[in-house]
Amino acid sequence: MQDIYAFDVGDYGKLGLLRHVMAQELSLGVVWWKTQLGSPGLDGKHLAYLRDRTYRQCDPELWDAMCACVSKGPRSIEALESLFPEGTTFFADVIPADANRRLLWSDKSMASARDKDVVFCDPDNGIAFTETSRSQRHVSLSELQKFYSDGHSLVVYHHLNRSCSHAEQIEAGSRVLMESVTDGTPVWSAHFRRGTSRVYFVMPQAKHIDAMKRALQQLSISRWCDHGHFNVASKF
Repeated sequence: MQDIYAFDVGDYGKLGLLRHVMAQELSLGVVWWKTQLGSPGLDGKHLAYLRDRTYRQCDPELWDAMCACVSKGPRSIEALESLFPEGTTFFADVIPADANRRLLWSDKSMASARDKDVVFCDPDNGIAFTETSRSQRHVSLSELQKFYSDGHSLVVYHHLNRSCSHAEQIEAGSRVLMESVTDGTPVWSAHFRRGTSRVYFVMPQAKHIDAMKRALQQLSISRWCDHGHFNVASKF
C-alpha cells in the first residue's frame, strides 16, 4: 500500500467489503504493508468513480465520505483511516528491505492486531505463493500462517495477472492457502473487477465461519454485485 493509491476505486471496493465484515460485529486490525517504492504509469489515478453516481448506489455513506476526503486532500493512507469505525487498529510502518528487519517488522505488525478478530493485509501486489520471494510488495505465506495461527481470520489483497484466467488464479490461490495457511478450513474470495483487477482472499477461523459467511452473502446480494463490481465465491 502506498499513499498514491489512497482513495482510488480499489479503496472504495476494499472498504465496501470490509464494512460488510465489520457489520457482523467482528473487530478489525489493518496492516497496510506500506512501501515507498514509487509506482509508474497511472496507478493511483482511478478516481472517475467519484464522478459517477452509479457507484454511489453501492454504499452512499461511504461514497459521500470518500468524495469529501478527496476534495479536501491530500490523499494519504492516514486520511483513509478516518473512514474506518472507531476501534479499528492500523499498522503503517514502512516495510524494510532487509530480511532480519523484516522479521522484526512482522512481529510488530502482529502485536498491533493482537486482540482483533479479523486482520486485513494490504500488500502492493498481493501474496507471494512461493517462499523464495521476500518482496516488499508481497505478503509471504509464512507471514499469513503466523497471523492465522495466532487466531485471526484474514482478508488479504491479491493482484491478478495475465498468466491464466482470473478464475483459474483464484481457484489455484484458494487451494494453496487451504493447504498452507488454514489447514483445510475453507478459503473464500471476493473478486473486485474495477480499476486493477484484484481478489480478496477470505480465510475465516472456525469460530468466525458463520459471521464471515454472512458478510460475503450480504455482499453478494448487494448493489456491489448487481452492478458487476464484485464477484463473490458462491461455494460456502
